[in-house]
Amino acid sequence: MTTFLQYIGLMIVGYIAGGFVNFVAEWFYIKRQFLDEALINEIKQTGWIRYLSWPFSSKYSELYRKFRIVFIEALFVALIVWLGVSPPDRVEFWWGAIVLVYFAIVIVMDVEYRVVLHPISLAGVILGAIVGVYLWGVVKAFIGGVVGFLVMFLLYKFGEIFMRWVNRRRGEKIDEVALGFGDVTLATVVGLFIGWPTIILGLLAAIFLGGFTSILFIIISLVLKKFRVFAALPYAPFLAIAAIIILFYPDVIANLLT
Repeated sequence: MTTFLQYIGLMIVGYIAGGFVNFVAEWFYIKRQFLDEALINEIKQTGWIRYLSWPFSSKYSELYRKFRIVFIEALFVALIVWLGVSPPDRVEFWWGAIVLVYFAIVIVMDVEYRVVLHPISLAGVILGAIVGVYLWGVVKAFIGGVVGFLVMFLLYKFGEIFMRWVNRRRGEKIDEVALGFGDVTLATVVGLFIGWPTIILGLLAAIFLGGFTSILFIIISLVLKKFRVFAALPYAPFLAIAAIIILFYPDVIANLLT
């Protein structure tokens, strides 16, 4: 039975976890000079704790960024309490929290700036290897990572060739691409996390989620009269969501397939 103090402790852990997600994203934004100089100077002067504790006090941060910071921290309070009190079957708190924190960082950065940075990918390889070996063993985790890389690399090269063909046909350069190499490295990370042969299901689930979201995006764009040909959506969130669903609810996925 969870006591009141345990709830409080879990809420504090969740708030810290959400703050960590925001800190990692914003820190890399500063290092890669994604943020305005005024906001960077403000964060340096006021400090990270004040900025992440109450972003609405910031004069230079965009409104969507302020809401994202608060939303992520509130979300992780709820998620960590959930993991500590009533997690899905066979999900342990420590690796469940690692999975959620890591993939939240990936989703935030890819949605906002369409990047999966190499340091984030490297950290994912390390974390994915630790969790994957713990859950599935060395062989399945390793094969999962290799298969994830190879399949996504082939899709990446196909997309590259297709866009070169389109550019030649249209006589103009199109910068939008469906997949970047960051998606290839993330597929490797996902493969390590979920292992072999589950990585195949993970990739298929990501493709399905991406396709479904793309259809909705096209419909909404047409309704709003803002449709653009070859407009690409960030793909990393679909890989991340597929990995989380498979890791947290493997029995549900297995039942759907039988």
